[in-house]
Amino acid sequence: MEKIKTRKKGSKEKLAILALPVLAVACCGLPIILSAIGLTTLGAFLTGKEVWIFGGLLMVAGMGMVIRKMVNRGSCKSD
Repeated sequence: MEKIKTRKKGSKEKLAILALPVLAVACCGLPIILSAIGLTTLGAFLTGKEVWIFGGLLMVAGMGMVIRKMVNRGSCKSD
């Protein structure tokens, strides 16, 4: 009869068990944390620029209305 060898838990299995939660946090939590930091930085930068934000929003809305009017009128179609 042959003797069946049993394997002892090595350091690779322990490392894999410890690395799985770290990988899950890095995969799911890191994008959320980075986007929160980015939005906070953007908010801090734009705090004193309300007039520019409002003006830019009006420009974008105006451009959208002009483009929509041109499309409805048919001036964007090629003959």
